[in-house]
Amino acid sequence: MPLKTCRPQLLPTSSTESATSPEELLVTVPKTLIDGYNLLFQSPLVGKARGRDWLSTARQRLVSLLLQRLTPDELKTTHIVFDAPRVGRAPESEIHASGLSVVYAVNHAEADDLLEEIIRQHPTPKHLAVVSSDIRIRRCARSRRAFSVGAEQFLEQLERRPTMATDDSVPIAPLKIASDEPELLSENEIAFWLKEFGE
Repeated sequence: MPLKTCRPQLLPTSSTESATSPEELLVTVPKTLIDGYNLLFQSPLVGKARGRDWLSTARQRLVSLLLQRLTPDELKTTHIVFDAPRVGRAPESEIHASGLSVVYAVNHAEADDLLEEIIRQHPTPKHLAVVSSDIRIRRCARSRRAFSVGAEQFLEQLERRPTMATDDSVPIAPLKIASDEPELLSENEIAFWLKEFGE
């Protein structure tokens, strides 16, 4: 379904609001779109333990990091998309009270398919920042003239920021995820990724 541009709905006082499908969450046009597992597995948040709920715990760590380091205005227009599990029931997509949207690609073969759909249907892609190091997603973002930022670069920017719970007088540097022109890969980067993925 096409993305709709509308004002965010008022959220309940609880920490999250459940939704029956990811499409129901896409009622506001995102300014920052995050490839969830791509970002997660390039971070130290996964850890080495592989207990029963290790993946769920790692996802929550990533969401917590975003809640701590993004500004209130950034959170309201940020969507993070995860693959739905292949076995068992997917976690419910949700909108945190902060406005951060956490979406599981339950109606798609993988998160990349939903990410591409959002990018292609975005009404103002030049104002969209796509966070992923996946060459497929970065290529799609560039084709729509969206701004593409790698997962490691995004994490580095987050780590340099103070948490939002600290002194409000500390200036918060804006994330470098907005540009009128897309980020282009160098010839060496293109050659590397083509070799890496065998394309």
